[in-house]
Amino acid sequence: MSKPHWTVSLWIRIQEPRLVSVVQTLIYALCFTGGLVTILDPPRSIEGAFGNGVTLAWGLFALIGGAMGAYSAPTGKWLIEKPAIIACATAITLYAGILVSLHITETGNRIPQLVFVLIGLLHFVNRYWRIKPYSYEPGK
Repeated sequence: MSKPHWTVSLWIRIQEPRLVSVVQTLIYALCFTGGLVTILDPPRSIEGAFGNGVTLAWGLFALIGGAMGAYSAPTGKWLIEKPAIIACATAITLYAGILVSLHITETGNRIPQLVFVLIGLLHFVNRYWRIKPYSYEPGK
């Protein structure tokens, strides 16, 4: 019997349901990417209004949470994923607060951005609630 291709071996190691795990991993990868680009090239409208410290904090929470989540989600290491969720949710909460502040203090409508940011935040709340009682995927 031949050894399975490396892609098949990788796919088999992803926790069930695999599609959910892959999508969750992609969400974390996007959070990581958002944090990285925020740190490397901060949004000028936010950095100017709130300073580099808030922008750096928001970016670091997204970067660290995204990296931890992308590592832990496909393997079911929920003990690691829980703090990743908290870090990503913190980044999103900081950004949401910035959007609310900009909506109140400057011209322009930031509500559409805020709505989509809050959808992301609710996703992480839902994910945390689903894995909260466990350290690892049940059965592993």
